[in-house]
Amino acid sequence: MKLKKPFFLIFTIVLAIIIMWLIWGFISLLLTCFFLSYMIKPVYNLLRSVLRNKTLSAVLSEFLFFGLIIFCAVFIVNSLLSQISELSSPFLARNIFSLENQTLFNFNLSNIDFDNPLTKETISAVGSNLQQIALKTPLFMINMFLLTYITYFFVKDSKGIKNNVLKMIPAGQKENLNNFIRKVDLLTKEIIYGYFLAAIFVGLLTFVLLTLLGVTYSFDYALFSGLSSLIPVIGNWIVPLFLASYYFINKNYLISIVLTAFAFLTSSLIGMFRPIVSRNLNNIHPLIFIIGVVVGFYSFGLFGFLIGPVLFGIVQIGFQELFRNF
Repeated sequence: MKLKKPFFLIFTIVLAIIIMWLIWGFISLLLTCFFLSYMIKPVYNLLRSVLRNKTLSAVLSEFLFFGLIIFCAVFIVNSLLSQISELSSPFLARNIFSLENQTLFNFNLSNIDFDNPLTKETISAVGSNLQQIALKTPLFMINMFLLTYITYFFVKDSKGIKNNVLKMIPAGQKENLNNFIRKVDLLTKEIIYGYFLAAIFVGLLTFVLLTLLGVTYSFDYALFSGLSSLIPVIGNWIVPLFLASYYFINKNYLISIVLTAFAFLTSSLIGMFRPIVSRNLNNIHPLIFIIGVVVGFYSFGLFGFLIGPVLFGIVQIGFQELFRNF
């Protein structure tokens, strides 16, 4: 029995390396689907309790979630352009944000010197960029389809997927794997729900305060504040300190002091709130969590600062479970 354990350990590590090598190009997509499924799950559970239909509930919950993301993205871009346009000089507003006089119909091709080296270089650069876009568009569409499709099954049938995985495991190791999956599930929920509940809380507080202070675009700043609070450590400070600096420069010291105090208050409240929601995070070393945030952001982009800590937490739990009996 003692000889079997090292062989099983070596076999498990080798198998894990082979699987990672085979799906490495696909792993980012899988992790994103895994992450999104946890975000969609509460909406799915609510709809299922009303509709009593798993398929319809999964489709509607995905539609609502992605629709909300698209709405927020369009709203943020439009808001940023509007504010930049209002703050910019008349020259910028007239020449950059007014596109009426910059359509293709108003260009006179006969006035373009195609023999000019700068013109040739510009045309070459534009052609190269268009070629890259044309080549990447089909892959992007495939990724979006797979993202939606895989997330749908993660949301609808996560228990079925778990049971199928457990069927492939020897009977003597099922309990260990089941404990591992349970701990990963708890950790992921605590990280995601802890941060997103905190983001909603910060956004609401920011909106109420800015409205009371009479700050323009209070809803926009509240939305930015909620989204930025998802960034660990510094996220809660970004919007309040930006506005505090703006009002300080404009000699409105009272509002500047209030916003600075608000930044301290929200950071303290979130510091007390997250440990209550995320109790299992206390078992993860803070350095591992910070490294997970940084590595996740560089490796997986937008959602990486939340995916990273989850991954590093999974690795730590995996080593604990793997070596517990060795």
